[in-house]
Amino acid sequence: MTVEQQITWFSRILRWLLGTFFITTGIWFYEKGAWPAILFGLVIFLTGFLKPKRCIEQGDL
Repeated sequence: MTVEQQITWFSRILRWLLGTFFITTGIWFYEKGAWPAILFGLVIFLTGFLKPKRCIEQGDL
């Protein structure tokens, strides 16, 4: 596995975990008005499917 693939997978897994955390927390506290946490978590989770181009293309590894 190359360094670029490691960075990509680390970024994806981190975003999926953070997104899941925020979605779960938002669902848990939904009745107290935590629906923005669900939306925020959904955005973070979905961006996990995108490739982190900036840190890979610049060559600052």
